[in-house]
Amino acid sequence: MGRGWSGLVCWAGAVGGLALVAKGSDSSVSRLDQQIQDGNSSSIHFSIDMPHFMDAAPSATTTAESQDTRVGLFGLLDSRSKYNKNWFPETFLKDEMAADQEVRLQWFHAESPGVISNQLKAEIEKSFGLLTLEVGVPWEQTVDHGDRTSGLGNIELAARHPIFQYVSPSSFFDYTLGARLEVGMPTNSAVSKNAEIVGGLYQTIGLGDHFSVQTSAGYSALLGPSPDGGTHTLEYTAVVGYNVEHDQLPLPAVWRTVPIFELDGETGLNMGNSGHNQMTGTVGVYLNFDAISLGQPKVGFGYVFPIDRNARDNMKWGTVLTVLIEY
Repeated sequence: MGRGWSGLVCWAGAVGGLALVAKGSDSSVSRLDQQIQDGNSSSIHFSIDMPHFMDAAPSATTTAESQDTRVGLFGLLDSRSKYNKNWFPETFLKDEMAADQEVRLQWFHAESPGVISNQLKAEIEKSFGLLTLEVGVPWEQTVDHGDRTSGLGNIELAARHPIFQYVSPSSFFDYTLGARLEVGMPTNSAVSKNAEIVGGLYQTIGLGDHFSVQTSAGYSALLGPSPDGGTHTLEYTAVVGYNVEHDQLPLPAVWRTVPIFELDGETGLNMGNSGHNQMTGTVGVYLNFDAISLGQPKVGFGYVFPIDRNARDNMKWGTVLTVLIEY
């Protein structure tokens, strides 16, 4: 999965580079001026204009202007990035990866033969510059062949911040690499006995005005009593979105429509689960509505399905509904 993500970044960079070279080569023209001095003379003078992408070497002024967009520690961030401009789509089942300020309510429902699971989760996010802090409170219920288990899940505290950004001169390629940390505090309910710590990295990639890719990978450790205490897991996510603006799809009161495809998986690393992988997919759409007095509402609905055998053992199908207001 890690190789796939790095390959995607290389591919995106190649696309951005090709676009820039194509722009320069299209505008470069070689001109031949021929002048005959007089009837007895055949002297010919040639003048050739060099291609624009060669003679437009960055001057000191141009370089200074480009450096002005570099911000943050050691100039590793770029003020032109879409990372904190409400451009990257929301996720469904995993934490978001861009800077955000919102209040969010989500309901996840899953079924398999004899088992019905529901999770209702409330979240609030607040950004301080590019640092985003998040608090999440889930309530969970599972009915397993008539036996009901329910309670308040781990209280989730999370933080994320970009550590490197690159935006191409044309802004076609917009890349952010960030780090995140999440701590889950147990409530000692029937569904929450172990603390959890997750640390990881994430990427947001914007290609042009519409297409985006977001990926993340994190190392999860459960702390506390058996049987789950001491479990270590690799968690990963990939989200592909396409922003459709109102002038392309003029739905009433909707200024942006975003189809989403999301992959979520985890791989066991110890406790007899090494190499044990589970992966689900979600196809859905977010509707970003016109702003109201409280902020900007968004509603998302997705269909969740298992991809591998281990996921099919735990779930046959599911749905997720998200309602949020960005403020």
